[in-house]
Amino acid sequence: MGPWRYGERVVSPRPSDRRPNLYLVAPGVQHQNARVPRYDHNAVINLVPASDAPVEWDVYWAIVLDPRLRHDFRSERDLLLAAQAGFDPGDLYELEDAPGRGWLALVNITSAAQLERFRRKDGKLPRLLILPAGFAIRARASEGKARPQ
Repeated sequence: MGPWRYGERVVSPRPSDRRPNLYLVAPGVQHQNARVPRYDHNAVINLVPASDAPVEWDVYWAIVLDPRLRHDFRSERDLLLAAQAGFDPGDLYELEDAPGRGWLALVNITSAAQLERFRRKDGKLPRLLILPAGFAIRARASEGKARPQ
């Protein structure tokens, strides 16, 4: 992910209930690089494995769509609550308005019209979009910080 390496990809890219989750959240302040600010993000895990050995992680993109959402996400609970909450983007909303716009191309979203598939029955979009990254990784994590392999 940009200049960061979290672990090696594993053969089984489909999410599994047996693996813990790693969310790469854009934007974020935990991992920043002045040369590539569009990759500034947070890494959020849903649990710390009991062992210090590398484990397989399902990877998810968590992309902020709501321009008013200024939360620095550090927990899975907060991510899920933001994903369940909606916002009214209004008629003038463009992709450039999304705080996580730099990562929308990672999920092949290049126009505001492509967000329509995520619009809810009440007309709102999720404040935060969580999507499977399409791969899993093998990496270590310990209390306090994740350690890239």
